[in-house]
Amino acid sequence: MPVFSSSGLRFSKANQAARNGSLGKITYVETYGPCEIEPHHPDLFWYGVHGVEVLFTVMGPGCQTVQRGTTPTASSKSSALGAAGERASIARTRKASTAWPGARRAKPPPGTFDGYEPLVAAIMKFYQTRVSPVPPKETVGILAFMEAADLSKRRGGAAVKLSEVIKQAETAQR
Repeated sequence: MPVFSSSGLRFSKANQAARNGSLGKITYVETYGPCEIEPHHPDLFWYGVHGVEVLFTVMGPGCQTVQRGTTPTASSKSSALGAAGERASIARTRKASTAWPGARRAKPPPGTFDGYEPLVAAIMKFYQTRVSPVPPKETVGILAFMEAADLSKRRGGAAVKLSEVIKQAETAQR
């Protein structure tokens, strides 16, 4: 059975344009998102998923490691490194906003929300075609990123390889 998971931010015009090359080769992305947490949810699996979704939409799959810490202006900040040296970070702040501070700026910047219509259109196409609009490997990467960030937090901010998290999940399935 085909499945997919996604934030509505994935399908915004600016995020899709950046993913499709409107900004050229992207080597750094920084997103900001709300820091609300629920005690029964791992942190990024709650509202943090939206900022992570922007990172993966714009950068694509390929994240290798995640390191999580705190800063004076954010309740948590997760930094990531890609296979080709790309860098990304997500800061969880009290503001529910996203931003793109980088060498190249787009108008509107990636991270903007265009409402739910683009997501609903993707869902409808998914129902009709049974083809996920988010590649399964990318969905696994998003989930592994969020789990690796929590694992990094538990390890005092040490870098965690996504391959470690994925291997643990595969072993647990057996």
